[in-house]
Amino acid sequence: MKILIATDWFTLIISRKDACLDGAVLDDHNGWLYENEQDHFKKLHSFLNSAEMPKTITGNAVKFARQTYSSTAFAEKVERVYLDMLCGSVENEGITCLGEAPCQRT
Repeated sequence: MKILIATDWFTLIISRKDACLDGAVLDDHNGWLYENEQDHFKKLHSFLNSAEMPKTITGNAVKFARQTYSSTAFAEKVERVYLDMLCGSVENEGITCLGEAPCQRT
């Protein structure tokens, strides 16, 4: 089974390590990633036999999801791309964006 628990962004995930999860699941922070059957059972055992660990990791998952995938985080990333594109051009050097200091080429 690839993903044991993943019903929404705020739920603990136990999954086989996969490149598609890079950056989304931080091992031992907001979920567990395993590489083989023995590692899978070890992490599952830790999950099932600890009262605090699942609460901590689930709390981390909530915080991580809100910081990384919220509408505010998305808007900030889009704004950063926009400003990088605008200020990264020689033609736009000196343009002031939204009351900020003029763009400076680096």
